Parts: sequence; structure tokens; C-alpha cells
Amino acid sequence: MYRRVVAAAAVLLLVAGCAAPGTVSGPAGDAEAPAGSTEVAPEGRTASGSDGAADAVAAQREVVRTAAVSLVADDPVTTGDDIAAIAVAAEGYVAAVGSGDGGCTAGSADDPTPPSCSSGGSPASDQQVTITIRVPAAAYDDAVAQIRALGDVRSVSVNADDVTGAAVDLKARIKAQQASVDRLATLMKRAETVADVVAIEKELARRQETLESLQAQQRRLADAVALATITTTVLTPARADSVAPPEPQWWNEPWETFWRTWGQLLVIAAAVSPLVIIGGAIAWLVLWLRRRSRRRRPAAAEPTAAAPAAAEPEA
Repeated sequence: MYRRVVAAAAVLLLVAGCAAPGTVSGPAGDAEAPAGSTEVAPEGRTASGSDGAADAVAAQREVVRTAAVSLVADDPVTTGDDIAAIAVAAEGYVAAVGSGDGGCTAGSADDPTPPSCSSGGSPASDQQVTITIRVPAAAYDDAVAQIRALGDVRSVSVNADDVTGAAVDLKARIKAQQASVDRLATLMKRAETVADVVAIEKELARRQETLESLQAQQRRLADAVALATITTTVLTPARADSVAPPEPQWWNEPWETFWRTWGQLLVIAAAVSPLVIIGGAIAWLVLWLRRRSRRRRPAAAEPTAAAPAAAEPEA
């Protein structure tokens, strides 16, 4: 009897489990998901697209790119012309050119090719040319690679400065300042007295000036982000050897250590010299007083010794 009751209870539980609401067996049940759950995309990405948003934010970052290149070429003037051609081909322009110790007029966006710098410069005009070009940020890497292929690279310095925070801050400040200017303009229309108009106009002019300054900063920052700056110095082999630092010798470090030690000793001597002078003056005064006291003692003892001799009677 007991076995039959247990078997009947097991059958009832099995039937109740199969008929429970909210459960689906088989392949169809695998396709359903509970309400409020997050759908998981392949490779662990959620359906909300958070990775896509992060990529979009990274793509919107504002970076100021600059580079400084030092080249050695047989003809720096021709190499400078080639660099100017690279800037023009990249839809950029030549910002400045210097030849030897002199210089020449910089180019502009309208006339990107500057005048030749080979004439009117110093005697070293044909031995050294420094040219600064500005190219779109998208063409920055290609322009640097082309410039490096024009000669023997001595040094390359590449810098990327992220100014996204500064750009966002400027945008927020401009928005707030513009709202302030608009409020003052509205308030000025409601002014009834001349004194109110003058006071509001003065404050409005001040805030408008601040707004224009912020907008100018924003334009300069946007220009620096849009156009990368590449400064290239081209030298002849002879010029490069003349301006190169001398090779270090084995005696340089001991010699520098010797002079550095003497310099430190001189500093210490200058620091303690007032104390030495004061101490010497005090010692001289003490010695002078002691010598003076010694001279007075014999002078005082001579009359005492001569007194008995004067008291003897005559024979």
C-alpha cells in the first residue's frame, strides 16, 4: 500500500511539472528569453551597442599633431622645394621657410609656394634650409614618410597632443557665454531709462568681447587639429658635421668633475667668508688686548723695586 501511494505522488508531480506555465520545452523554448533580459551578441557584445558608442567617441577625439625632422641632403634648396611640393600635393601649404641664418616670406593657403630662399641669405644659405609645412591631419603620416625618404634622416620627433578636453571645455564656455549675451540683449530691450541702457550696454560689450575671445581660441584649436605641422631642417653633409656635437672623450668627465668640485668649494668659501672675517677680527682684538696687558705689568713693577735703593743713608 505504501509503495502505491509513493508511485501515485511521483506521477502527480511529473504531470504538474510538465503543465507548469511559463516553461516551454524543445527548440522553441530555447528561442524565447524572459522579459527584461539583455540579449547577448557574438563575442560577448551586448545588443545595446556600447562598443560601437566607445568607438564613435574614440573617433571624435581631437589631436594636434606636430613633427620635427632633420635631414642631410646634397642640395638642401632642392630638397626644400620637394618638401613644398609634398605640402601642395596634400592640399596643405608652406607656413615658413628659412635659409641659412636668414629667412624669407612664408607662404599662405592661397599661394602655398613661397619665393626662393637661395638668394639674399647668409653665406650658408645653400647649406641649410628650414621649412615648415602644414598638411591635413589625414595626410600627416604619409607626408612624414615622404619627407624622410628625401635624405639621410638624422633625427625625428613626432608629437600627438590630445586636446579633446580643451575643445569640450571651450564649447561649453562659449555656449554659456552666448546664453549670457542673449539674456543681456533681451534685458536691454526692456530697459526704460537711459542709465539702465548705458549700464546694460557696457556689460553686454564686455561679455561680447569675452565671447569673441573664446570663439577665436576655438578657431585656433580647430585649425591646429585640422592641419598638422611638420618642420624640416635640411643640411649638407659638411654643414651637418660642423653643427654636430663633438664626440665625447675619456677625459671629459674627469675634467668636468674637477671644475665642478672647485666651483662647489668656491661657493662654500663665499658662504663662510663673512664668518671668517668676523672671527679673525675678534681674534686680533683679543691678541691686542693681551699684549697691552703684558706691557703694563713690567711698567708697574719697576717703581717697587727701585724704592729700597733710594732709602739707604749716605756714608
